[in-house]
Amino acid sequence: MKILTVTLNPAFDLHAKADRMAIESENFATPTLREAGGKGVNVARALLSTGERCLAFVLLGEENGAEFAEALEKDGLSICSLTVPGRIRENLTIHVAGEKETRISLSSPLSLQGRLQEIRLLLCDRTDPGDVVLLAGSLPDGCDKEAVLQMLFALRERGARIAVDCRSFSAEELVRIRPWLIKPNAEELSVLCDSPVRTQKEALLCARALSQRGIENVLVTRGGEESLLVCGEGVFSARPPRIAVCSTVGAGDSSVAGFLSAYAKGESSAACLRRAVAYGSAACLREGTAPPETHAVEALLSEIDVEEWK
Repeated sequence: MKILTVTLNPAFDLHAKADRMAIESENFATPTLREAGGKGVNVARALLSTGERCLAFVLLGEENGAEFAEALEKDGLSICSLTVPGRIRENLTIHVAGEKETRISLSSPLSLQGRLQEIRLLLCDRTDPGDVVLLAGSLPDGCDKEAVLQMLFALRERGARIAVDCRSFSAEELVRIRPWLIKPNAEELSVLCDSPVRTQKEALLCARALSQRGIENVLVTRGGEESLLVCGEGVFSARPPRIAVCSTVGAGDSSVAGFLSAYAKGESSAACLRRAVAYGSAACLREGTAPPETHAVEALLSEIDVEEWK
């Protein structure tokens, strides 16, 4: 079984520290990090950091794609890429001591016009029955969503397990895809179900509703609150351990990596959830979108209790 991550809307993640942030005011910040990222890239990097190999497919822009690919190769990632017109976007995260991070995500100037069939053929050529293919991150502006759906259908027909962590799809579109796994956070789950998700009970009701419509594994992350997994084996919850958070950017991507890592080893659904929470928590101990470290993951696993809901 192989794991393939697909990032159609990559980004350079810029991080900066500021003493304060005020709306409608000039703000001063000191740059600290510049990383090649995007949700699928972050998942691949998290898997690699803990010894799990995968192939990362990434779309590159003609203007700055070479720099992006060089950064990924320097990290040791195995990549498959396609270069298209345009430029890879930049995202900015401002870190203010004692406050939640402020993230500014810019729109994508990449153009996929006429290239989705080529992407589909590349991915199908590299996918075998039983592989997991993860489509992660938003779709570029102007992207033909129906063509992306057809690409996922083709991969599913080849026997791949489709995982989706992408806020560009509606609930109806997700049901059409019938993914093996989705990983919404509370805000994304609220949008999918058109219902507030403020409590664990509300999250559970929404996750169950999606599960009952044919989504095999619904993994819900809720920041520092309990994560939920609704799946064929039942309903499970796990509370993240208390840690000194450095950065939460990319923690959800690491959670997906943890789930996939445990699944690749043949572990139970409860164990997949435990490792997902451990990966996400360990990622919060590092700056920027840096992946979790193996020793931190293993140390945190023993602190995470998974409860099965009867």
